[in-house]
Amino acid sequence: VRCSTGLCVKEYIGNFLSKNPDDIDLANVDCDKSFAVVLKHDEKLQENSEACIQAALLYTTSTGQRRIRVHTVSLTVTSVLGQLFRFADLDAIMNIQARLAVQAALQQPLEKVRQNLINSCIDILFAYRKFCTNSPPAGQLILPEALKLLPLYTLALIKNTAFRPGTDVRSDERAFLLQNILDMSVAFSTHYIYPRLFP
Repeated sequence: VRCSTGLCVKEYIGNFLSKNPDDIDLANVDCDKSFAVVLKHDEKLQENSEACIQAALLYTTSTGQRRIRVHTVSLTVTSVLGQLFRFADLDAIMNIQARLAVQAALQQPLEKVRQNLINSCIDILFAYRKFCTNSPPAGQLILPEALKLLPLYTLALIKNTAFRPGTDVRSDERAFLLQNILDMSVAFSTHYIYPRLFP
């Protein structure tokens, strides 16, 4: 993954081998493989300029042909925090939150992982309330339109079998579920975190 000036890759999240910090190696690529990339900005970006992100995949087909697939996206830079919240992608945010929680679960107790998920949700909503609303009433919950389901999805992720505390989840089952979360696409992880129920 390459970025325009002012942006850089902070970390890759998923199932892969990384021999250097810039590239990742995947053993097999099919339609069910996915990984996440966390970006950070290390310089001030020009307002209303374009920030570009490019992902390139070098692979060999089953017939032995070497190919490269390139995806490029160009995004408009803004310093208005309200714009950021207006165009936030809740499904992508929850996918990243779940993957980060899996990484944390390998090093911390589940209770701390669950608390970190709650704190992350609170921090996002507090930032919106503090910087994007005009004198809201003291006891009223203010939610951005794009993230109105964030508390619900966070609660659903906390109650998910992969992060549920206690001994009712066997360790091999939990390991399987945590491993699967690292491979889930954004669309699949949304249905996994909050399944749709029909009467």
